Amino acid sequence: MTFNRHDMVSGGIVAATGLFFALTALRTLPVGTMLRMGPGYFPAAIGFVVTGLGLMIMAGALKSGQEKPAPLRLRPLILIPAAILSFLLTIRGAGLIPAVFFVVVVSRAADPASRLAGSLMLAIAMCALCAAIFVYGLNLPLPLFGQWLRGF
Repeated sequence: MTFNRHDMVSGGIVAATGLFFALTALRTLPVGTMLRMGPGYFPAAIGFVVTGLGLMIMAGALKSGQEKPAPLRLRPLILIPAAILSFLLTIRGAGLIPAVFFVVVVSRAADPASRLAGSLMLAIAMCALCAAIFVYGLNLPLPLFGQWLRGF
């Protein structure tokens, strides 16, 4: 029997992560019942769903056969965490609009096929959508532009 080793390992990591969070939620938070859900109900349920998805990935690895693994691409490996880090570092000082703008532009740069014009249009649309949903729709206390940009 042949199997795809990379999918097997990836599915195992996903399943183990889901199981860890589900068991942690069951052990540390009151779950309640379906009619009176406690704070641990939703994290446990999502953990079990993620575990099931990981097991399905592993099952798919059994029948897919051994394939040549894709080459490791460093560009997304570096730029996606950099996009998340840029959001974390700019949300308080620069505000929601610049933080969302940076995260979209930097994460789109991880794909070599993306173009600057498309990235800028997507960033502007995401800024407007995030402002509409989080600031105006949900009334979250997020400044659109932070104190770093007040002098401009």
